[in-house]
Amino acid sequence: MEVGVDPNVRERYKVVKAELSNLEENIRKTDQVIMLLQKLESIGRLTDEKKELLEKSLRSKVFYENKISE
Repeated sequence: MEVGVDPNVRERYKVVKAELSNLEENIRKTDQVIMLLQKLESIGRLTDEKKELLEKSLRSKVFYENKISE
């Protein structure tokens, strides 16, 4: 334990750090999905269902990036 560090601040730091790590992992996974779907799109093999997934993934990435900024 550090002298002068509020235990509540320390706990909040741990929570925020874990959340940040989760958000970064979600962005990494979302980027993989986006890259795969964009490859399919580039060769004309993107179904309507996959187009919807691409749009959802792009929105999710923006959401995660905005959460990180907060």
